[in-house]
Amino acid sequence: MGAIARPTLSWMTTAWVWRLNQSKAVEIIEKLRVLSSSAHPCHHYVDDMLSPAPTLALSRDEYTSPGWLTAGNEPIFGDESE
Repeated sequence: MGAIARPTLSWMTTAWVWRLNQSKAVEIIEKLRVLSSSAHPCHHYVDDMLSPAPTLALSRDEYTSPGWLTAGNEPIFGDESE
């Protein structure tokens, strides 16, 4: 298999499979290290992704209560009314 020019994500029956070139993998690992060392909610963006979107959002302790995010829309993240 040749080198991966741009990151891709594909569905393989039971799991999503990321295919990353080495520089993109290192970038994601470094950003995850920063997130894991934070005592506060935070996020980073990884640009130049190919699929399923051009930007990957890495988030720690953000968007855990999305009432403001989903106001007037379909509920997501399990916050629907009982």
